[in-house]
Amino acid sequence: MTVRRAITPGLRATAAPQRAPTASGQLVDELYRGHALRLTRMALLLLGDRPSAEDVVQEAFLGLFRGLGRLSPPEPGGY
Repeated sequence: MTVRRAITPGLRATAAPQRAPTASGQLVDELYRGHALRLTRMALLLLGDRPSAEDVVQEAFLGLFRGLGRLSPPEPGGY
């Protein structure tokens, strides 16, 4: 397995295993790229320490990725 470095502006680089793209993996990747920096900044304000803030955001996205298979399609008129 090769390892690539995922770098978000203003955050330290973290090793991320490279895997074959999947629809759910691409969704999580898009969500991460669109929201991770903002969520990390918010977590930093709440926690006061960057490594903890980065860990919280990473754990949240791991939980999202692991739970994707349990999601059901939205119902009409639902949120």
